Amino acid sequence: MKNIQILLSTYNAKKYIEELLKSITDQMCDKFEISFIIRDDGSTDNTKNIIESFSKEFKNVRIVFGENLGPSLSFFELIKLADNDKDIYMFCDQDDVWCEKKIMNACNAINTENIPIMYYCAMSIVDEKLKKIDSYFREPASATSIKTTFAEGSLISGCTMAFNNNLMKKLKKSMPSIKCMHDAWAHLVCISTNR
Repeated sequence: MKNIQILLSTYNAKKYIEELLKSITDQMCDKFEISFIIRDDGSTDNTKNIIESFSKEFKNVRIVFGENLGPSLSFFELIKLADNDKDIYMFCDQDDVWCEKKIMNACNAINTENIPIMYYCAMSIVDEKLKKIDSYFREPASATSIKTTFAEGSLISGCTMAFNNNLMKKLKKSMPSIKCMHDAWAHLVCISTNR
């Protein structure tokens, strides 16, 4: 059984958060165990109450209430808070709805090799009724090229990423000294350490 930790940053998410959490917990099965670290980034709506209620229903939830740092710094705080012993970590955006086999697909794609491994998938862009508007996928050849990534920027969205414990250890040891997005940083660390 694989242990998966979901890193979720919330900020005034009452419109979306319950549907997101349901889309994740509906995927539970006996092949993996899910835990959450939820960092609320200073919400002023009902988000705090919603995630506290969720933590009473779902036992493996750790909630941290913090000041408003913005999404990137909030996710870097989540990286620092992440447990050191999980098999797979997944970033999660508050307005996501996860496809029904997303976690299983990540489990099947990521093995336990002693190198940093990142899996990512296509992303559907939807309207407020979940009607598909567009989709996005970065070709693997471009995503694994340091040259392309530096020239064009990392276009792999954090909400599609899953990565192994080895990469999480690298991320914890190499926090950036410049302001950047957490997902772009995770992607760059992964491809630069696999050269």
